[in-house]
Amino acid sequence: MKKFFAIAIMAIACLTANAQQKAHTFSLQPKIGITAGTTTSDGDQDCRFGFTTGVEGLYQINRWFGLSAGLNYSQYGTKFKYAHVTETCNLDYITIPALANFYVAHNLDLKTGLEFATKVNGDGAESSMVSIPLGISYEFDSGIVLDTRVNIGVTDVWKGGDAKQVTGMFTVGYKFKFK
Repeated sequence: MKKFFAIAIMAIACLTANAQQKAHTFSLQPKIGITAGTTTSDGDQDCRFGFTTGVEGLYQINRWFGLSAGLNYSQYGTKFKYAHVTETCNLDYITIPALANFYVAHNLDLKTGLEFATKVNGDGAESSMVSIPLGISYEFDSGIVLDTRVNIGVTDVWKGGDAKQVTGMFTVGYKFKFK
């Protein structure tokens, strides 16, 4: 049993040693992807699919932790189903995610923070929204980054309503590293 724990600790040490990123560096990552959103409204709903595009900057504080912020155009919303009719609610935003990035394995990071959104399009929707993104991303040695997130709304979507926006997104980007 002691041998098993020794091997497990050595494996974790090797894995986390590879997870280390270079401290005090900055990178920019343009990206593009898809979104799938809905709201917590009552009633029958389907996802509204859309796209997202933008850029994120990352400052690597130390080998295990970095801070990032971005500027994106994102299509959120939902599809409501009534009897034999489906109505798409298009909610488009300029979003600013501010995230803490935790590097847990080689090229793999977990992220969370806050995302602030300003409405570009969407009748009856509030002019701004705040959500909590939870995500995971993987950076290939080539610099290509795959990122998936779920944004959980904390403010109401509709004026006078109590529905929150919940949106999943998947993006592909390329990380340009600077010293």
